[in-house]
Amino acid sequence: MTGSRSPLITKEALRSLQQRVGKEVKIATPGHISEINEDAIRHWAHGIGDRNPLWFDPERALATRFQGRTAPPTLILGFSKLATGYAGGMPGIHALYTGSDYTWMRYPRLGDQLTASVVLDDLVERNGKYAGRSFDQIARVTMKDQDGSVVAEGTSTVRRTERDTARERGKHRAMVPHTYTREELEEIWQDVDNEIRTGDRTLSESDLQPGVEIPVTVKGPLTITDNVTFAMAWGGAFMRSHGFARDYYLKHPGAFVTNELGVPDLSERVHWDADFAQEVGIAAPYDYGGQRYAWMGHLVTNWMGDNGFLRRLKVEFRRFNLIGDTTWCRGKVAEVRQESEHVAVDLEIWAHDQRDEVTTRGEATVWLYR
Repeated sequence: MTGSRSPLITKEALRSLQQRVGKEVKIATPGHISEINEDAIRHWAHGIGDRNPLWFDPERALATRFQGRTAPPTLILGFSKLATGYAGGMPGIHALYTGSDYTWMRYPRLGDQLTASVVLDDLVERNGKYAGRSFDQIARVTMKDQDGSVVAEGTSTVRRTERDTARERGKHRAMVPHTYTREELEEIWQDVDNEIRTGDRTLSESDLQPGVEIPVTVKGPLTITDNVTFAMAWGGAFMRSHGFARDYYLKHPGAFVTNELGVPDLSERVHWDADFAQEVGIAAPYDYGGQRYAWMGHLVTNWMGDNGFLRRLKVEFRRFNLIGDTTWCRGKVAEVRQESEHVAVDLEIWAHDQRDEVTTRGEATVWLYR
């Protein structure tokens, strides 16, 4: 513990942020990815644990209706530090990514150079058990390719909360990290080893009946290494080292919180630093929101197969996913419609942990071609 008080949401800071609503948000820090190449695809797949051979095998990709290498759709998050909703303002006020709703116009492809335009769309006041008064900061994101065509667009939301208030309320501190028996691990690993992918086959009529569940995708038990591996693919929100960290500190001191050694360190360490996680009112480090968004994309792309197209993915994070938690990503068919050249399938998707608590809910739309 640092023993110092964290910043509060002041009228001045809130007024300054409200003045940004409707305006484009620009930051000096570029996204982690500037072009989709084989390295970016591989790093993203490794970062989210997606072993689908479609992302690694050029010949398999060439045999699809897309006739070439494509990337996991959620890789678009790597092109902008703002793609997960953070749009600046209120220095020192914690930012919790609570979800995204993206629509794709086409698959991201090998060679794409995407640029993001981000507008602070809205600022909504909330009052909850975790941190009392807070604000949802909603960003509208448009991703365009090197030719100026829109590849994906949507919204992402972060909740701005006071760290001290969250710690003092301690709503999530009672979530004790789970310790596993060998039998529990074997059962989880069996699900991981037996992950089902539709691949190059065509989904049958029986697969597309409303209410039919799609095959589960299992993530975990979550480790610090999992979080670090995702950060290596995504690039992190603020992560910098040595002189670059010093430069950033001089410009944005509010992004840093002094650690137990008296050294300013980035608040992003909440994903691996247990002491700091408890300072913000959480029992243990937790996953990145973009990581879990991508897991739900992994669930859907497994099911839709090599020739399917993920049109829309909406994901809302309902609870923290702590280090040690296992996440079962699930879904079921909600509605099927014939639309011109494709069949549109709406899915209800969700995820639960080993406590049988639903941590994530969402919706997806997939286009299937006959």
